[in-house]
Amino acid sequence: MLNPDWRIIKAFLIRCDELRMYECLEKIPELMGEYPEYAPKIWDVAEFFFSNGRLRAATALYEGIATFSEQLDAGKLAMCQFRLWQLAIRNNLGDPYASLRFIPFRHRLPEAYVLDGLLLLAKNYAVRDRWEEAEKYADELYKLILTVCQNRRKNRLKQRHTPQFPLITYYGEACLLKAAALEQQERYPESMEWIKKSAVLSRFEKLDEQGRMEAERFRVLALGSRFSLEVKRGDRQIIVEYVIFMREYESEVLRGLIALLISANTYDYSIDQLLRSFTDLNLQPVPPNGEDGTEQYYIDRHSYIQYCYHYADYCFRRACYDVGAEFMFRALELVAGERNYVFVLQCTILFEKHREHFTPGQTAQYERLCEKIKNHKEPKTTVFRDYFLMLVRGMSSPCVEEGAKRNFLYI
Repeated sequence: MLNPDWRIIKAFLIRCDELRMYECLEKIPELMGEYPEYAPKIWDVAEFFFSNGRLRAATALYEGIATFSEQLDAGKLAMCQFRLWQLAIRNNLGDPYASLRFIPFRHRLPEAYVLDGLLLLAKNYAVRDRWEEAEKYADELYKLILTVCQNRRKNRLKQRHTPQFPLITYYGEACLLKAAALEQQERYPESMEWIKKSAVLSRFEKLDEQGRMEAERFRVLALGSRFSLEVKRGDRQIIVEYVIFMREYESEVLRGLIALLISANTYDYSIDQLLRSFTDLNLQPVPPNGEDGTEQYYIDRHSYIQYCYHYADYCFRRACYDVGAEFMFRALELVAGERNYVFVLQCTILFEKHREHFTPGQTAQYERLCEKIKNHKEPKTTVFRDYFLMLVRGMSSPCVEEGAKRNFLYI
């Protein structure tokens, strides 16, 4: 048994991390069961690990704290779930289990962390093509950022917690995520209104250098969103202007090609020459070596999967079955480790529609991919346990019912 002297326990925890003895840290729930008074101190050590980038050790401690959450006040418990949420999607944006675990706690956080939590929730659902949920959390984020801006104009006192990004970032992201969700639901007029809102930045006065850079970024994103929306609505007159824009801002190429492919497939026209003009670019995102840029990698990866699917559809419509099959298999291979059943179903429908044109080898490859997706094992999750504990401890609320229980049916 561990010595109950806290100084020795703290030194032991830090030494376990230094020696990468994470299996010992994972036994923290046993310690907290014996000495529940140490829960707040273990929380401090977990925060120390998190702030210093020692993430595996931090995860082990946060899990232990969450298990014995009755020893913490409501604020720290919510922060604990927020940290676990951040850690879970750090290298797996789109994780459905982590979302359900965090959702009931999202409004129990300090205001600055609520902004970060809602932004991550909206992005998390967007990369899984669950656009109604993405829209819901974009709405929550938009309403909150307006309230925050209003309150801060009235009260100039220094805030206790500082958001991760400038306030202009949350505003712009909320508008564009809302616009993207509406666009994906083919609610184009509404989407255009939100694109216009993202460019109205008059409420953000006296921007610093980072704020001005964000304002310029949103100007470019809003322009790209407008081009994308108009093309999808069938406006072929702006294609030349759109291509010039894509050449100027390379980060917009993938989104632009997806929009053009959707438009070409919907309105039945050829963009072969346009596509050939971008063959010099490597569109497939490269996984980052470190932690920086990981979130953007998953967003770009999702876009590339969508590009492969729509390009496959474009090829099939023009009887280029070998090229189309190659890109559809590429999309399925990338999505095999995810639980994006909506997308898998779309690929299945596309394949069956053109099955008669595939060779036996292509059919066998398709069946192997389907088997791989079928046999994919999901990671262990404690979301059901957490929900049960919240219920028995009397923490159930409309927020819990709506954000967790309902979603268990279709993770």
